[in-house]
Amino acid sequence: MYLGMNGSLDQIGKEYRGDIDDKVKQMAGTPLRVMAFAFVEMDLQGQRPSWENIAGRDQAHSTANRNLSDYLKRGERPFTFIGCFGLRDPLRPKVLSCVNYARNEGKLMVRLVSGDHLETAKKVAMKAGILREEEKG
Repeated sequence: MYLGMNGSLDQIGKEYRGDIDDKVKQMAGTPLRVMAFAFVEMDLQGQRPSWENIAGRDQAHSTANRNLSDYLKRGERPFTFIGCFGLRDPLRPKVLSCVNYARNEGKLMVRLVSGDHLETAKKVAMKAGILREEEKG
């Protein structure tokens, strides 16, 4: 589902989902940190499944976050896509020179650890001099 321009809820078809995925990948590759927004309707009065029932609060070895992730993967309740936007987070001015110094003078292997989209991480690593064109793959 997605929230249409006129405020109506419409189904996301495969072609629309592909368009969203393509746009996110394009934005991530510029590099932008992409934030997507969606919601799911849940009734607190018991008419629909409550989060407590879905999350299984009585499960001894699971967390609410893990349950939410599993719940989303199973697709038991459809989320409504609202939209997405990208945040620019530029490199600090001395990053490239510091990476080059560590690599060339310190003989260190420099790596990037990131929770960002793969395309965002690759672009940031390229700009920072961590990933070279021949290593890009």
